[in-house]
Amino acid sequence: IDLMKKLSENTDGAFRMAESADALQRIFLHLFERSVKRDTVPLKGNKFKIDKSINECTILVFRPRNAPPVKVIPPGKKPIDSKTAPKSIRWISEDTYELITISKPKAGEWQLSTKEDPDNRVMIVTDLKLKATEIPSNVLTGETFDLETYLLEDGEKITRSDFLKLVEFKFRHIHPIEQKTNTWTLQDHGMGNDTMAKDGVYSFYIGKNLRDIGIHELVVNANGRTFERRISQQVRVFESPLIVDTKPTITEDSLSYRINMKLILDWVDTD
Repeated sequence: IDLMKKLSENTDGAFRMAESADALQRIFLHLFERSVKRDTVPLKGNKFKIDKSINECTILVFRPRNAPPVKVIPPGKKPIDSKTAPKSIRWISEDTYELITISKPKAGEWQLSTKEDPDNRVMIVTDLKLKATEIPSNVLTGETFDLETYLLEDGEKITRSDFLKLVEFKFRHIHPIEQKTNTWTLQDHGMGNDTMAKDGVYSFYIGKNLRDIGIHELVVNANGRTFERRISQQVRVFESPLIVDTKPTITEDSLSYRINMKLILDWVDTD
């Protein structure tokens, strides 16, 4: 465990402890999301929207052992499962999860008939992509970051105001201990944290959000009414590696300081 922690901390990787094989599958999901950037659409109440720009979608559904099989309900059609799915759907069913890939999915609202799970995902292949600043996997408490997010169409950043005025960009922070969620709406108006107006880039200053120790989840969401895109990142916050104590000494004609530094973690090159 100590070796794995040190390896992950020194390479900005991720360290997780799996208590069971089921937990390991979920850990693999988060590591996959960190290393392979896949576009996703939000899954709300087991429902998700597919727009015309999506060429393929892959649905990952976790379920308890011996739970009923997962069913997918396409727009305006009857539910299908692994046995009734057409050839255009590749369906892998295991004891604790199901992986469903649909080529050229029909545009509209889809639904899953299964128990909701926060780790369920809908990953997509599309020409309309959401991009966001990648925050390091490991940071120190109190570190700050400027987050920028924007949309790409066929690899080009979208700056058309007539299109972007219909899109709502939001940043969501999920606290590691309280599991409390805070949400902010991002603007492209050139004020506050936004550096330039109407350039298609939406900005947010991540400051006090990363003060508490633990694994934080940062989510960027773009909702364009007819489409939605989502990016999720997990960030582990560590305590400061050293404590700094400063004491002033005042005399009649001078002011000096005594600075004491105490190492908490072995992360500082004392030379």
